[in-house]
Amino acid sequence: MRGPPAVTYPVVRSRSWGWTLGLLWCCGALLSLLWCAQQNGFGWRGLLAAAVLLAGAAALVVDRKRAPVGSLCWDGAGWFWLPDGAVDAQSVRLAVQVDLQHGLLVWLHPLQGAGRWLWLERRTAPALWHGLRLAVHARAGDAQEPGPSPSG
Repeated sequence: MRGPPAVTYPVVRSRSWGWTLGLLWCCGALLSLLWCAQQNGFGWRGLLAAAVLLAGAAALVVDRKRAPVGSLCWDGAGWFWLPDGAVDAQSVRLAVQVDLQHGLLVWLHPLQGAGRWLWLERRTAPALWHGLRLAVHARAGDAQEPGPSPSG
């Protein structure tokens, strides 16, 4: 049995992920406004809600700017992460958390250092998408040709 083919998939800042987070923030802001309107005054709770909303907006902006950009590479035996501008790729483990057919949420964990979330979308490289999905769903043993059986 042959394993999935080698593939190098570009990782870019996802518009869909950005819109999703922005929409969630807007829902929270609207609910906070409605809540504040029902109170007997703005008071310290309203100020706290405003501060939390501003902190959330700042976190979204920082998250967007720091989103990982680079290439995710499968060589048939393992995964490698090559950040934009880097020369050497680092070996990583990859775990699919959510598969929506047109988008994948994966956890990228380097052998050294902290892990990170990646949102991969089909629209980034439609021609490579099928190969990427085969590779991310392959079990470790699928990438290798079967050897002779121990019994004979």
